[in-house]
Amino acid sequence: MTSDKQAESNAADLAKRAREALERSLGTTRPDPTDPPDAERLRRMQAVVQSLPRRQRDIFLAVRLDNMSYAQIAERTGLSRQAIQRHFADALSHIHHRMTYGSPPPLIERVRRWFRWR
Repeated sequence: MTSDKQAESNAADLAKRAREALERSLGTTRPDPTDPPDAERLRRMQAVVQSLPRRQRDIFLAVRLDNMSYAQIAERTGLSRQAIQRHFADALSHIHHRMTYGSPPPLIERVRRWFRWR
């Protein structure tokens, strides 16, 4: 496998894991779009997003709210596309953990994730 194909495969795997983390954080059932959102859950989500490091928060909001691609964000920020994916995945992991357990992921989990992606 060439390094470009391997990088694409790693990026696709990372994107898949990020998507799964977001789905887990939102729960297994999707809410009906016509129902009003749960005010308490929205308040918690807003607090969690605000607690993200600034770069992660900016990248998360650019992807989710502005529908920007990783390439567009990379071009705008000067970071690599892979770095954008990593920041986005870290943000999703942080959000999932905070929404599920009420605290950020333990340091050991963040260290393991860091070594896994390197």
